Order: sequence, then C-alpha cells, then structure tokens
Amino acid sequence: MHKPFAVLLILLMAVCLTAAPADDALRSEAEAATDALLRNDRPAFDEHYARVKANPRAADSSTARVLDDAALVWNALFQSPFFAEGSEVYARVSAYPGYANAVRRGILTVGGQRLYPAADSLHFLAGLAAQRLGRSEAAAALPRVARARRTKG
Repeated sequence: MHKPFAVLLILLMAVCLTAAPADDALRSEAEAATDALLRNDRPAFDEHYARVKANPRAADSSTARVLDDAALVWNALFQSPFFAEGSEVYARVSAYPGYANAVRRGILTVGGQRLYPAADSLHFLAGLAAQRLGRSEAAAALPRVARARRTKG
C-alpha cells in the first residue's frame, strides 16, 4: 500500500521540478515581450512573443493570451489605424473589462459603423499585460491629436 503512494509522490515531484523551469522561462519571455510592447518595439516583441508561444505552458497563461491579442492588434494597426466593430480584432479586445472605457475617446462612427482605434487598443493591452505580470507600471500615454476649433466665418 505504501509503494503506490511512494511512486505517486515521486511522479508528482518530477512533474513539479520540470514545470518550474518551464514556468520561469515563460514568465521571463512574457516579461520581455511586455517590455517590448511597452516600448513599442515590434522586432523585440516578435522575438520574445515567438518564445512565449513555443512554451508548452503558454496555453494556460492569461498573460500569453493578452500577448496573442496584442500581436493581432499590432498586425491590424499596420493595415489601418482603426478596426470595425464587427471584426475579429474587436471581438477579441472588447472581451476585456475596461476596454470600452479605455478607448472611448478614439472611437469614430462612420456611416453608422463604429471604428475602434488600433493604437489605443494596443496601448490598453500593453498595460493589461503588465498588470497580469503583477507590475504597476502602465504603458506610456499616447499623444493626443489636437482638434481643430470651429470658427465662425
């Protein structure tokens, strides 16, 4: 009766010992990818994000899921500064609590369709990734575009 328990205990210890380095490597790469995201450094982000995705524990990581969405938004940003409410990008980022409030100032309505700012969305995800890693810093504030004033004329 003690022998099966001892075997189970040894197997459990082996799993714990092999999981720890994978967890440390995942966290280290997620930290580096988040740092690159906060710095707006796409080549560094891609390098570290690829390592996050290669880690077998990434599927269980909420930070890795945020980085997945950040990569998607960053790709969308290269195509257009806005994405539509019905797009896959919107479906993914709008699921995060606080997203709508974070980007509300940049939302446009054109022809009855709402368009969401990709840069503000990426900024939101960078701060969220940092939060999920237990960090207090947030992404640097995005510059605001000055609005033209109407003049009577």
